[in-house]
Amino acid sequence: MSGNVNSLPQSARHSLFLAGDALAFAFGFLVRNPGTILRRLAVPALLGCIALYVLLWGYCTQLADFIGLPSEGLASRVMGIAAAAILIMLLLNAIVVARLGELLAARAGASSAFLGISATAWRIYAADLRLVLAFGIFGVAMLFAVNLLIRFGAPPIMVALVSFASWLLLLWLLARCWFFLVPVSLDARGESVLTVSWRRSEGLLFPILLILLVLAGVTLFLLAGSELLLRAAGILSPVPAMLSFAGAIGLYERNLWPFVLLVSVAYLVGTSLMTAARVKLYQDVADTPMA
Repeated sequence: MSGNVNSLPQSARHSLFLAGDALAFAFGFLVRNPGTILRRLAVPALLGCIALYVLLWGYCTQLADFIGLPSEGLASRVMGIAAAAILIMLLLNAIVVARLGELLAARAGASSAFLGISATAWRIYAADLRLVLAFGIFGVAMLFAVNLLIRFGAPPIMVALVSFASWLLLLWLLARCWFFLVPVSLDARGESVLTVSWRRSEGLLFPILLILLVLAGVTLFLLAGSELLLRAAGILSPVPAMLSFAGAIGLYERNLWPFVLLVSVAYLVGTSLMTAARVKLYQDVADTPMA
C-alpha cells in the first residue's frame, strides 16, 4: 500500500496527506469532545429541530392542500414557507458552524453583534445567502441551456455532457468559495469572506474534494443506517411498494418527528466533522495558524 502511495506524483501525495490529516483531526475532535460540542450547540440545535418540524409540517400541509385543490393562494403559501425555511435554516446553520469554529480555534466565544448572534455567524450567514442566490441563478441558467439543447434536437450525449459539466462546475465553485468560509469568517478583517475563501482555496481543490466526498459519504451512511434501524424497530412506517406523490407527503407527515430527529442527529455529526476538517485544513495551509 505504501509503495502504491509513493508511486504517486508529489502533488497527489501532498493532497492525500492534507486530506488524511484533516479527516483524522475531524474524527478525533468529534470522539474527544462530544459533551463540549453538545453544550455549545444545544440551543441552536433545539431551535433547529423545532423550526425544521414546524416548517416541514406547514410545507407538507399546504402542499397537500394545493395538490387536492390548486390555487394561487396555496401556491404562494407553499413558496413562502419554502423561502422562509431556507432563510431560517441558513441562519441556524451559520450559528452552529460559527460556534464550532470558535471552539476549534480555542476561543471562548465572540461577543454578540446583533440579536445575540456573533459577528462571525452573521458573516457566514451573509456569505451563504449570496452563495445560495448565485447557485440558484446558475442552476436556472443550466436548466435553460439543457432545455434549449433538447428543443433544438441536440443528441442525448451532448445533453448529458452539458449536464455533467454543469455539475462539475458547481462542485468546483462550491469547493473554492464555500469550504473555508468558517475559518475565514473567524479571522475576517474587513475584506469579503468569499473573496478570501476563494484565494485561500487556490491549489487545494483535490484535498477539498476528497474531504467533501468522504464526509458526505459518512453522513449519508449514518442517515441511511439510522433510518433502517428506525424502520426495523417500527418507529418509522414502512414505505409501500407503490406510492403516489400525495401519498408520499402523507407518509412524511406521519413520520415527521422521527424524520426530523434523524436528520438533526446526522446534521450535527456531519457538520461537526466537516467544520473541524475545514478549520484544520485552513490551519495547515495558512501562513499563521489561528489562535
